[in-house]
Amino acid sequence: MTTEPLYDNQNNQFTVLDVYYANPGNAQEGYHLFIPIVVKKILQTEFSIKMLNGSSAYDSAYSTNAAILANYKGDFTAQLTYSYIWTADEWNANIAAGTNFLWSYDKQVKLGDAKGSLGNASTRYTLIDMNRREAGSTFFTGNGTALKSTENKQDAVLKFNNLEDSSKNKYTSVYLSDLLPLKVDDKASNGTLKKVSSRENATIRIWNGKEYDYYAPKSSDDPADTTYYTLVIDGKTGTDEVKVSEVYYLTVNCQEGSGVITQNVTLGLDKMTSSDSSALPSRKRGKESQNNTYTLGDFYQVSDVSITPEGKDKTTIVKSGTNDAIDLLLKAKVEVPDEYKNQFETYAKNDPVYFRFAVRMHNTSQDDTGTDQILTQDIRVSSVKLGENTLGEQDYTYEVSNGVLYFTVKNKKGVDFSNVNIEAQLRLNYAGEMDAQFPMRKGNDSTSGISFSVNAAIAYSENSLDGSLMNGSDENSQKFYREKINSVRINYYAYDTVSNDGNVSQLGINGKEVADKGGVTITTQGIYNATDIAGLNTTEEGDESYPYYLIGSLELQKKDNSGKYTDVRMSDYITSITSVSANKGISKNSDQKYEFEIPLTSAQVLNLATEPLKIDFSYFVKSDEALEKLGDQAQYANYKVILTAHLANKAGTALVEDVSDYLIYTNAKFYNGIISTRDFD
Repeated sequence: MTTEPLYDNQNNQFTVLDVYYANPGNAQEGYHLFIPIVVKKILQTEFSIKMLNGSSAYDSAYSTNAAILANYKGDFTAQLTYSYIWTADEWNANIAAGTNFLWSYDKQVKLGDAKGSLGNASTRYTLIDMNRREAGSTFFTGNGTALKSTENKQDAVLKFNNLEDSSKNKYTSVYLSDLLPLKVDDKASNGTLKKVSSRENATIRIWNGKEYDYYAPKSSDDPADTTYYTLVIDGKTGTDEVKVSEVYYLTVNCQEGSGVITQNVTLGLDKMTSSDSSALPSRKRGKESQNNTYTLGDFYQVSDVSITPEGKDKTTIVKSGTNDAIDLLLKAKVEVPDEYKNQFETYAKNDPVYFRFAVRMHNTSQDDTGTDQILTQDIRVSSVKLGENTLGEQDYTYEVSNGVLYFTVKNKKGVDFSNVNIEAQLRLNYAGEMDAQFPMRKGNDSTSGISFSVNAAIAYSENSLDGSLMNGSDENSQKFYREKINSVRINYYAYDTVSNDGNVSQLGINGKEVADKGGVTITTQGIYNATDIAGLNTTEEGDESYPYYLIGSLELQKKDNSGKYTDVRMSDYITSITSVSANKGISKNSDQKYEFEIPLTSAQVLNLATEPLKIDFSYFVKSDEALEKLGDQAQYANYKVILTAHLANKAGTALVEDVSDYLIYTNAKFYNGIISTRDFD
């Protein structure tokens, strides 16, 4: 008796069983009964399906086989796992005996008992094949016309070979051999396999990191010096179960459809089969989740959507300081239609649901000023209500992305939206982005401005909100605009003064040269240019748009070892700051920065359109021992002095945004005998 795994399938043969019946009365007589038998190897298989709303090709996302909800125009994805099981001994014995593993089972999935919208040409199918060692993840696509039906049925069966990759190549499955964790057992003797150069006559192959090595059974015709190998399952022995799997992710997107339908997803076969004659017959083992249920449809209706914008001062003319914020009141109503309430109670009420307001701007400028991309990131939320309940920060998120403001309600279930009003109050604050955001009206222009619209959508997953058909929209006709140009320029530089060694710049400080003085005085000038400004009242001092003050500051930053400039205490490095202008003002020299408030003369105000404002500053910069006494902070480095200023009315309210400029001085210490400070031109 042999212990070899003898079989008939894959060998184009059958076995004949000879049963002999002897004559009890005559031992010399009897008859033979010949019974043809096909001895088949059977491979155990399992099929598992897990689903989620949206699209993901990460195994960790598919934790259960719970039923899911999916909406039209949104993605839903099935993780399909086809598994093959033998013990390590069974795999190893069959490999050694030359069983052919260079074949695959045909792949399919039954998506339901009725095609419906699944069969529409607009429905998209995307299959991600995760099993190709040589190619990595591979995508195959198709539409609803790829669906077929079982004979005499109208069910929705997707055969993978009806899908194509980007090069129009039809899907083909990897060989069963490619799924096996194989290794060459170098310590084994009496190998039964030989290396061959190609797929022809081979029965198994191993990926070596660059290409496949093919192996075939040894034969009596082999040359005497032929090397034979033993291939075995890596990491398992004896009766250890070895399960190998093909994993696919199938994403479905139904662009068209109506109503609510519930479908059951299965393999659609009693057992796995193959069109390859070399394939082993299969027997399905029932341990895994062999079916799953999804409900496709739009349970919700979104209505009464509105957006109400209002300026901080109740007008639509944006101004720095007085009207630099816009309040938004967002509203919507969500209902479950009566005809879907029974299905809703069964399938949807306890499932996660996501709701979102998407706010957009619309620019109608006549001169290309302004933009419809929301520029501010300074968003404040004052109130969010879901029905009678006020939501906390853990239940919503908001962000500006690609110029659109998204406000999303999370952590809620279907029952929370069965018949409810949603309301959110937000504020958009503007500072330096105001000029770029809002167009300016000139002359008789009455149409330029920014208006707002909102889309309210609900979906069963967050990433399905963009395409959800369960939505409603509203656009408000109010337009927000500027009446004047709120942009000015400022320049800040150091006076040129010739030193004894011929240098003309004050901005290079050598601690060795100024050691007896403890530092050096730098004289500078700031030029505030408002010649392009319009819309200011330059004749009536009591008017809120009269530029009464120039208000600003000086601040200091030091360059660190990473090349970045960071704020430092100005008083540690610079002292004796003075400012000189046409009109004496008020100054305040704190440890951190120097601040000034200078009243403008009537002549300066009248001439703003033609003459810039000038302010002289001087200050003493510490060096040598005076700098080194600061300890760890006393780095010889580059320092940036930043001048910032704006115009303000008599009440101190800013009429334009702050503008800034800076100069950089270098505090160093070196010997002139080593490094010359002269110009050797």
